Amino acid sequence: MGGSKAVDLTSRLASVARLTPHAVVLCDPAGRIDWVNDGFTAMTGYEFDEVKGRTLAQVLRSPEGDPETWAMIDAAAAVGEGFRAEVVDQTKDGRRIHVDVDMRPSYSADGVLDGFIVITADISAAHATRERLKSTSLALKSAGRLARLGGWEVDLEAQVVHWSPELAELFGRPMVDDQTASLAVYAEDDHEAVLEHLRQAIATGIPIDFEARARTADGAPIWLRVMGETQMVDGRCVALHGASQDVTAQREATAELRESERFGRGVIDSVAAYLAVIDEQGVIIAANSAFKALGAELLGVDVYPMGRNLFGVFGGLSGGKALVRGVRSVIAGEAASFSRAYQANDGEWFRLTAARFQGEGPVRCVVVTQSIEDLKRSERRLKVVNASLKRARDQANAANVAKSAFLATMSHEIRTPLNGVLGMAQAMERDELSARQRERLGVVRQAGETLLVLLNDLLDLSRIEAGRLELEDGVVDVAALMQGAQSTFGPLAAEKGLALELEVEPALKGVWVGDPTRVRQIVHNLISNAVKFTAAGWVRVRALRRAGKLVIEVADTGPGIAAERQGALFQKFVQEDASTTRRYGGSGLGLAICRELTELMGGTIAVASQPGEGARFTVTLPLVRAKAAPQTAPEAAVVAPAGEVRVLAAEDNPINRLVLKTLLSQVGVELRCVEDGAAAVAAAQEGGWDVILMDVQMPVMDGPSAARAIREREAEQGLSRTPIIALTANAMAHHEAEYLAAGMDVLVPKPVELERLIGAIAAVMER
Repeated sequence: MGGSKAVDLTSRLASVARLTPHAVVLCDPAGRIDWVNDGFTAMTGYEFDEVKGRTLAQVLRSPEGDPETWAMIDAAAAVGEGFRAEVVDQTKDGRRIHVDVDMRPSYSADGVLDGFIVITADISAAHATRERLKSTSLALKSAGRLARLGGWEVDLEAQVVHWSPELAELFGRPMVDDQTASLAVYAEDDHEAVLEHLRQAIATGIPIDFEARARTADGAPIWLRVMGETQMVDGRCVALHGASQDVTAQREATAELRESERFGRGVIDSVAAYLAVIDEQGVIIAANSAFKALGAELLGVDVYPMGRNLFGVFGGLSGGKALVRGVRSVIAGEAASFSRAYQANDGEWFRLTAARFQGEGPVRCVVVTQSIEDLKRSERRLKVVNASLKRARDQANAANVAKSAFLATMSHEIRTPLNGVLGMAQAMERDELSARQRERLGVVRQAGETLLVLLNDLLDLSRIEAGRLELEDGVVDVAALMQGAQSTFGPLAAEKGLALELEVEPALKGVWVGDPTRVRQIVHNLISNAVKFTAAGWVRVRALRRAGKLVIEVADTGPGIAAERQGALFQKFVQEDASTTRRYGGSGLGLAICRELTELMGGTIAVASQPGEGARFTVTLPLVRAKAAPQTAPEAAVVAPAGEVRVLAAEDNPINRLVLKTLLSQVGVELRCVEDGAAAVAAAQEGGWDVILMDVQMPVMDGPSAARAIREREAEQGLSRTPIIALTANAMAHHEAEYLAAGMDVLVPKPVELERLIGAIAAVMER
C-alpha cells in the first residue's frame, strides 16, 4: 500500500513538473541537461532534443548577460551547490528575456549528488515595470531638484517636521526637525505670518497656500511657496502634508514682466498718436490713453468702452471705405502694412498706418493714427514757396536767356563796326604809308584788337554760365605752348625791361590729352597779367609734372596782392586795384575765366602772394599723356588761290561789303556782293561761283535759309556743290553747328582777318 502511494505521488509530481508554466530542467552532476518540461520549450523555443547533453550556459547565455553572475552559476554547479539569480537569457529566436533562475542540487538515497533541478521564471514584464518605476522616481527627483521643490510633513502629535532630502539640503536642516526650530528657515519678519497660515489650516482644515521669504543653507534670501493639506482624525488635525518650492526666479521674472509691461504701456501712452489693437472683425481690444481719451470725448462719456468696432468708426469718415479695405488686407495677410492719409469731418488731416501684430496667437492688427495737419500746413506753405521759387527761377532763366540774347546781339552789333575798323586797318597796312601814319594805324588796330579780346571774354563767360562752353578733344603740346607764349609776350616784356623766363620739365615733353585753345587761354591770361602788373624784375613761368598732373606756375616780382583781396580775385569783374587812381586797365574777367576754364577741365587754380613780394599763380590740370602725337603739316604763307577766283558775298551791311571788296581786291579776288539771302539764292542760280560768302543775319532771307535753298536746288538739278563760308559775328560753338547743319562748309568769324579768310577760301576750293 505504501509503495503504491509513493508511485502515485511520483507520477503526480512529474505531471506538475511537466505542466507548470515555469521552465523546469533536470541536469546531471556535470550540469548537462537530462530533461526539460513544456514550459522550458514555451519560454526558450528549444525542444528537448536540441538541448540534451548541453549546459544551460551553452544554450541560453546572452551576450548582454552579466559575466560575474554566470561565473557564480558555473562555480556553484562545479561544487554541487545551489544558487538563485536574475540573468538575461537569449531565446532560440534571438529575443532577450529577463529570468529568475533557481538551481538546487538533488541527491540519491545514499546522499550522493546525482544532478540539479533548475526552475526558471520569466520576469521580463516585472523587470520592465521595475525599470519604469526607477526611471519615474529618478525623473521626479530630478524635476524636484530642477524646480527646487520638495515635500514635508508636520507630525503635530510628535511635534516634529519631516523634510524631504531636497528641502533638507536646500535649508541645511535635519530630515527630522523640531517643529518650532523648523521656523528658522523663514525670514524672521515672516514668522508670525507663517504661523497664522498654519493655525488657520489646523483649526479649519482649509488647504495651505502662501508665499514667504526664507533663507537657504548658505544664507541666500529666497521666496518660498508653501502648499499643503491637513490630515484630520475625528475632526481633529493630527498632521500636515505638503510641498515647498523656491519661486524666487518666478517672482523676479514676474516683476520684470510687470515692469516691462509698465514701461511698454508708458511708451505707448506717451506716443503722440492714437493707437489701437483690433481683432479679425475690427473689434478694438486694446488702445493707448490718447485713443481712449479721444474716443471718450467723441462719445461724450467718462471712460471709453472697449469692444467697439473700428470699421464702424471708419464708416463715418469720408474715404472710410478705402481705410477699411486697406486694414482688412493687412489682417488677411495680403499686405505687410497699409498707410493712407485722410481728412476728418472737421477738416483736420490724419495718417493711418496698419500693421499685422507679430506675436503668437489670434490674428491682431495694430492701427496707428497720427495728426499730420502741421505737415499739410507746411506742405501748403511749401507749395506756395515752390511756386514763388519757380516764378523766380523762370524769371532768372528768362533773364539769362535775355542776357544771352543781348550778349549775342551786342556781339553781332559790336563786331560789325569793329569789322570795319580792323578790316580797313588791314587794308591800309598794305598801302604805302609814312612811319607816323603806320604808327597811328598800329594804335588803331591794337585798340580794335583789345576791344575784340574783351568781347571774346564776355562771350566766353556767357557760354560758361549758360553751360554751353564745350571743351575740344585735342592734344596739348606743353613745349610748343611755352614757345608760343615766349613769342607773344617776349617783346612786351622786353619793352618794359622785364626778364621773361620759361621752363618746361623734361617729363612734360610730348603731347597730352586736352583742349589746347583753352589751356593756352589760361596760360596767356596769367602771363599777360604778370607782365602788365610787374614794373621791374622778372616773370617766371614753369611747367611741372606733379602727382600725375600738369602744374603751371606763373610768378612775378610785381607789387603783390593783399590777403584780404586774394579771395575776390577770381570773381567776375573784380580787379586787384579798383580805385579811381588805378594804374592798370582791364575788365576784371581774365582770372574769372581762368578759374571757370580750369574747373571745367577738372583742375584747380590758386594764388600765393604778399604785398611787395610779387605773386605766384598755380594751375593744376589732370591731363593724361596722349597715345600718339597728331601729324601736323608745316605752316605756310597764306596766298590766294591761283587763277581767277569768282566769289559771291551776301552781306546786308554796306561797311562790311566795302571791307570785303577792299581786302579781297588786294589779293586779286573778284567779288560780287548782294544784300540779302534771297538775292544770294538768285545769284547762285547763275552758276560759275567758286565760293559763296554768306552772312547770317540779313533781311528778306537769313543766311542758313539761303544755304539750305541752294543745297536743295543743287540736289534737285544734280549740280556740283558750291562751297559756302559762313561769314558772321555770331561765332559761338552752337552757332557753328547750326550753320554746318544748314549746308555751309566752314565758319570765319567777324571781324575778318584777311589771312584766315583767304585760308578758308583756299581750303574749301581744294575739297
